[in-house]
Amino acid sequence: MSDGATAPAPAAAVVYCIDEHRVAAFYAALGALSPVESLDGDFVTLESAHLQLSFVRVPPEVAIAFPLADPVQRRSETRVKVVLPVLHLAAARAAAPALGGSVDEVGREWEFRDGRHMDAVDPEGNVVSLREPL
Repeated sequence: MSDGATAPAPAAAVVYCIDEHRVAAFYAALGALSPVESLDGDFVTLESAHLQLSFVRVPPEVAIAFPLADPVQRRSETRVKVVLPVLHLAAARAAAPALGGSVDEVGREWEFRDGRHMDAVDPEGNVVSLREPL
């Protein structure tokens, strides 16, 4: 960073979804992210000091190709997986079902680099890796 430059913006990702408010609520609760911007029927943006996630509603003609199931079904054919920092995996495991998602069974956790990880599924079936610090 050169003299007079401002700090860079946090890392960011976009999640395309059918119900941006429901999906954003899942990530906000598990990842302690705060809402910073939203346009009803279009997008919701959440942020922490190091991460910004935007949840963008897909057009109805695209949504038809991704029917939602109850209970939520894992949709793992995408090539990208968001890694969401959490304080405690146990708390995330307890909270996810009430938020419309699910988590992998106990024992499916692993250590990698700076954290303990487990996979979860958001309310629309997107797989997200939850990471607590070691």
